[in-house]
Amino acid sequence: MLHRRHLLLALVLFTSAGRAEQGSLLGCWITDGDKGVVEMIADEEGVHGRIVGLEQPRFLEGEPGATPGAVRTDLAHPDPALRDRPLPGLRLIEGLQADGDSWSDGTVYDPESGRAYALKASLERDGRLRLRGYVGSPLLGRTIHWEPASRRPALTRTLLARTADLLPDGAAPRCDL
Repeated sequence: MLHRRHLLLALVLFTSAGRAEQGSLLGCWITDGDKGVVEMIADEEGVHGRIVGLEQPRFLEGEPGATPGAVRTDLAHPDPALRDRPLPGLRLIEGLQADGDSWSDGTVYDPESGRAYALKASLERDGRLRLRGYVGSPLLGRTIHWEPASRRPALTRTLLARTADLLPDGAAPRCDL
């Protein structure tokens, strides 16, 4: 009888630990279109995401308003004073709060458009991160999916390597691959 209780307790603990690990959005994610890697971290203000890997971390020849070879910056930002911010290390996601099985009350910034949106996030059954950005109501928004970086280690390592020397203060990402 005692043996059976230990076995049951071990099974419950093992199953719970597996769910907790799968249920976390912390870590590194490959963005839609395989353009970058975002590291999700938590602090006392919530969960935040910063760019730690980019397909093209430097401007290319012919890009308007850019110097070829220079570190890619936030050219689309509506505030001209912020257009010189480098994209490597930039926080795209701010302040997500746990809300049961999902996260809400955050914001997401789109450096391609220069716009910020309210944000809700959740994990899909297949392990992808579902991000819903919106203005006003979640009904009027756009959903994208990010893939766990651990599922595509070769791509993740490539994107991280292209950006590693450009991250501010040598803030190396903690991506489990």
